[in-house]
Amino acid sequence: MSSSRAKNQDVQSLRYKLAPQFEEYDAFRPHLNRHSGFSAAPNIRSLSVSTDQNGFRRTPAQVDGVDIDTQSPPMSVDCVVLGGSTVFGVGATSDAMTLVGQAAHQRGERWLNLGIRGASSTQEVQALLPFALTAQRVVVCSGVNNLIISLQTDDGHRDVYQPLYYDKAFDLVASMPLVDVATLVKEGEPVRANLRRRSGPPPASPVPQEEGSFTLWERMERAAARQLRDLELIVRLVGSPDKVLFCAQPFADRTDRGDIAQERSLIGIYDVRQGPVWQDASRFAAARWKDYVALLSKGCTALGVSFADLPAADFEGWSFLDRVHLTDNGYRQVASRICEALA
Repeated sequence: MSSSRAKNQDVQSLRYKLAPQFEEYDAFRPHLNRHSGFSAAPNIRSLSVSTDQNGFRRTPAQVDGVDIDTQSPPMSVDCVVLGGSTVFGVGATSDAMTLVGQAAHQRGERWLNLGIRGASSTQEVQALLPFALTAQRVVVCSGVNNLIISLQTDDGHRDVYQPLYYDKAFDLVASMPLVDVATLVKEGEPVRANLRRRSGPPPASPVPQEEGSFTLWERMERAAARQLRDLELIVRLVGSPDKVLFCAQPFADRTDRGDIAQERSLIGIYDVRQGPVWQDASRFAAARWKDYVALLSKGCTALGVSFADLPAADFEGWSFLDRVHLTDNGYRQVASRICEALA
């Protein structure tokens, strides 16, 4: 075993020792989703996580003994919550301990969790569509994914829509007819190898992929603009800004969290696991997070949407499992602040 591989295994073992539930979450790989690009696997049933047949997390019943998921009658839902892995609840020890589960419990209401791990703001809009016309209230707890995706990949060549996680995987699959991909999967052949053999490499972009076409600051501004564009779409879909609350999700840095030893260790482990591209992006994001949140806050004011900031420095006790995922205690605090903002 190489020394680097052994080191990675040691780091992973420490991560699982500090937060055993991560072993379950790490085992869940994203699946293609016909409606939102990708999502969690459908019909997961584990100690910590359950998902419905569309790959969205289920929320335990608070009203009539019936759990809430995307199969619930839309008119029965009191609040729809959009976002990425923080809304999905990565790190929570059960469905009840996600921010959605805890907010539903605090308010005694039916809350629908539409969090998608790694989702862009555009994917959040796509997830909302079946529920937009009946939504009584929509909470968007988001911001990190758009920023990180833009910092890592935004070179201006996907301007019609926006970059998203797993772009290279989608490009690979898109390099051959969809029926051929389905045939490969049905035959049980290694899909990636056969994609290359049958159709060659993905077609080159007609525009040279030069690096550095936008500064990091410009990429941050573009990320905020996309988030606000999609927030305006949400407002139009549900019919009124009064129905929408936008929360700038917490993004933690070790300098924010004082001397909480578990957090300092886990944030460091997370950065190592994610690699140097993430490390560069997260350093910039941490240094400019207040500026980014200010852009989102200003945009919400212009749209007439209520805004809530959730700065990492304000959380009490062991709250973070890494920069973006929280402990049950952390999710409880997010839920409480959302409920206060809705009061």
